[in-house]
Amino acid sequence: MATRCSITIRDEYGKEYRIYRHCDGYPEGVVSDLQIFMSAYDRSPVESPEYFLANFIFYAKLPMWLESKEGKIDPMLKWWEFGYGICPENCKCGSDLDYRYFIYPKDGKIMLKIERFSYETMNFKEIFNDEIEKAFERWADSGGCHLEPKLLY
Repeated sequence: MATRCSITIRDEYGKEYRIYRHCDGYPEGVVSDLQIFMSAYDRSPVESPEYFLANFIFYAKLPMWLESKEGKIDPMLKWWEFGYGICPENCKCGSDLDYRYFIYPKDGKIMLKIERFSYETMNFKEIFNDEIEKAFERWADSGGCHLEPKLLY
């Protein structure tokens, strides 16, 4: 079963941008990919979230697309066409999310809040809310999950 999540970025002016990730939405996967991407990307996610998220999706899908073109996976399946989506304003991005990630600015720092869905309470429960660097220390794996570091450098 897929571990679905949404990733929301609030910009410096309070506007929110959201994407949906169909699988590997657990903190070790998402936080690893965020760390890899942020280390290679020249802009803060809260300065230009629309570009940040668009490029994040591109680099997350790129390894599968390359494997398809190299014949490592069946090119007819086109797995790279799935897995991520853009959410319209006020969208819940599916009623079956396991995690929600919120990236936002606070006092000149980039913050990350992570919420996990509880089947006991049928609500989301906050499991982390601190500087994104602290999330990297706790969950990030340098090998990434969907993003491959070698494709960004």
